[in-house]
Amino acid sequence: MEPTMDLTRRAFLGRTGLSLAAVPGLGLLPGLDSLCVLPAAGTRCLVMLELAGGNDGLNTVIPFEDPAYHAARPVLRVREGQHALEDGVALHPRLGRLAELYKEGSLAVVEGVGYPSPNRSHFRSMDIWQSARPDQERPRKGWLGLAAAALAAAGARRPAMALGQAERPLCLEARRIVVPAIDSLADYELWSGGGEDGRGRLAEVRDLATARGEGDDAVARLLKATAREAAESAARIREATRSYRPAVEFPRTRTGRDLELAAKVLSASIGTRILHLRQGGYDTHAGQDRTHGNLLGEVGDALAALARDLRARKLWDDCLVLVFTEFGRRVAENRSRGTDHGAAGPVLALGGRVRGGLHGRRPALDDLDGEGDLRFTTDFRGIYACVLERWLGVEPTRILGGRFDGPDLLAAT
Repeated sequence: MEPTMDLTRRAFLGRTGLSLAAVPGLGLLPGLDSLCVLPAAGTRCLVMLELAGGNDGLNTVIPFEDPAYHAARPVLRVREGQHALEDGVALHPRLGRLAELYKEGSLAVVEGVGYPSPNRSHFRSMDIWQSARPDQERPRKGWLGLAAAALAAAGARRPAMALGQAERPLCLEARRIVVPAIDSLADYELWSGGGEDGRGRLAEVRDLATARGEGDDAVARLLKATAREAAESAARIREATRSYRPAVEFPRTRTGRDLELAAKVLSASIGTRILHLRQGGYDTHAGQDRTHGNLLGEVGDALAALARDLRARKLWDDCLVLVFTEFGRRVAENRSRGTDHGAAGPVLALGGRVRGGLHGRRPALDDLDGEGDLRFTTDFRGIYACVLERWLGVEPTRILGGRFDGPDLLAAT
C-alpha cells in the first residue's frame, strides 16, 4: 500500500513517540518572530544549565560568618569557609573546582536573585524563569526561543539546541521555529541518517512527505526542511566528533556526559549559539546534606572540565555559562534534615569574558518574608537583559515585556 501524507504525520508524531518540539533538526517556517537583532555578536554562545528541583542557595554560596545562618541550620550548616570567596561567603566544600575559577576571575556569583511575589510551585516557578513573563499564567513562548527566532531571522541556521533531554524545555519555545532536543549523539544520528544502513528515520519521513505528490503543504515542507537541516548538522557534528579529543577527562557522570556533548557541539562550529542542559535532583526535603553535596560536586567538576576543554580550544572567551534554579530553599532547616521550597537564591555565571566576583546585594537573614524566605534583591530578568543585549546581540525589551536593570556581568565585549 502506497504511503500517504496522513501516514507521514502519524509516523512522525505517533509511531516515533515524538513531537515537532523534539525533532533533532531545525525546521523554520516563514514569518519568524520579528525581533530587532543588534550588531552581530560574532560566534558567542550561551550555555544555560538548569538545576531542577530548587537548589539550596544558602548551602551553595554560604554566609559562613553570619550567626543567623548557623542559628537557622544547626544540622545542615557548613561551619567553616573552606572555599572562601570574599565578604564572609564561601562556596560549598564540594565546589573546589569552581572556587579555582573564581580566583581566576572566570566565575561571577549573583546573590539574592528572584522575582516579585515568588511562587513556590516547581512547575509555575520554572515557567516564570523559562518564559521570563510572570504576568502570563500559561506562557507558550520562552525567552531563549524568542532569542533563537531572532537569530534565525538574521540568518543563523541552527541557533539553539537542548542537550541531554528528550523533550524541549519551555525556555526554547517560540512560534514557527523548531529547536532540537538531543538526548545523545547516537540518538541524533539514528534520526538523521547515521545508522548502519546510512538511512535515518528522518529520511523515511522525508520520503513519505513527498508521496502521492502531497509534499507541498506547510507540514510537509517543515518535515523536509527538518530532514535536510538534521542531515547537514549531523554530518558536521559527526565530522567534528571524529576529530574531537577532549583536552581534559570529563567526569563519568550524567552531567559530565552532557557537558562533554556541549563541548562537542560547540567544537563542531555549526552556528549554534544557545544550548540548554538540565541536572535534576535538587528537591531536598529530607536527608539533604549528602544528596546536595553529591549534586554540587557533580556539577562543579563537570563545569570545570568544560572550562578547561573550551579554553584549550580557544573557545572559552566566546562562551557564557549561566547556572540557575527555579527557587532557593527555606532559610530554616526542617525536621527531616532537609529544607523546604523557598524564594531567592544565587545565579552563577562562568566564562572567559565574565566580570568575576560577587554581584548584587546579599539578602539579609534577619529580614525574611512572611514565609521565612529570603527577599530577592536582583530580578532575574535584569540578568537576562544583560545576556540578551550584550552577549547574544538581541534587543531584550519585547522578549522580557519591559526594561530591567541588572548587574553588569560581562567585561567589555
